Amino acid sequence: MGTIRGKWWSIRFLISPDEFRDWIDSWNDDDFNFSGETLSLNINERFAQFYCARMNPQQEIKPIPSVYYTISKTNFHTELNVINQETVFFPDDKYTLSTIFIELSAPAQYAVSCEDGLHFYYEDILKKEPAAYEVFAKFRDQIKRITKPLYYRGKPIYSIRISKQAYSDLLKSAFIMGTGEGLSATW
Repeated sequence: MGTIRGKWWSIRFLISPDEFRDWIDSWNDDDFNFSGETLSLNINERFAQFYCARMNPQQEIKPIPSVYYTISKTNFHTELNVINQETVFFPDDKYTLSTIFIELSAPAQYAVSCEDGLHFYYEDILKKEPAAYEVFAKFRDQIKRITKPLYYRGKPIYSIRISKQAYSDLLKSAFIMGTGEGLSATW
């Protein structure tokens, strides 16, 4: 028997801490809240740690600090996530790179239990939260306006988008000189 997987909407990106702060401020303006893995740091501080480690010009820092926050709002019946993945697998090589991007994701479905209590199926999230895609699209589009696709050896890679400032910082990083060789953007 196979595994049933729910569908998700997502966008992967890398932007500067100032751009990230502006983006988070727009969530706050819409009364969204962030809860995360590290209560001692807010999401902007945690992202800045991630970004500084990734963009360090002296040495490639491993492991990269993680970012994992849940975005919620009173009377909004779904949660979105801002996370960074542990690894990226490059399609034409047998190696991986440690985290290079942040991902905004939102469930496109939700699980519904069957009457037997043992099984479940997925329903469209819009039945439960009609504004779910609208909210996701609004914040995704803010990222798209300030980013362009990131390429690996001339081909788009995993739909990762990068801002002009982040790309400039990436080019100066120890990461790009080591395992990140071959990454580019059209800025």
